[in-house]
Amino acid sequence: VFQGVHMLFAGGLMPSRDGSTKWQPGEERECRFVFIGKNIKQKHGDRLLKEFQECKAEDPLRFKVGDTVKALAAGGWQTAKVLKVWDMGNPYRLEIQDKRKTNVWGPFDDDRCVRKA
Repeated sequence: VFQGVHMLFAGGLMPSRDGSTKWQPGEERECRFVFIGKNIKQKHGDRLLKEFQECKAEDPLRFKVGDTVKALAAGGWQTAKVLKVWDMGNPYRLEIQDKRKTNVWGPFDDDRCVRKA
């Protein structure tokens, strides 16, 4: 469940009937956004639907855990390794392949942020 009022947001997993917060095998996965307000559907429904559809994540992601990629980070394009996918709402968590092994996120699954090496 994710709830937001103006600029305040909070979220978390709601337990299912068996108390688990994980998807069960074969369980239908569903995400919903519910907007509450006066005449929202009539005044803004088409625009909200269109703009949310534009934010839809690609399925599947282009890169897998362990892949070597180029990531746009401080100092420009850097060689990086994919450590995780879908980390903290970001398509990729990346490790820059330098002495510090800095971790960065790839916030979009497109060539603006992460490219084929």
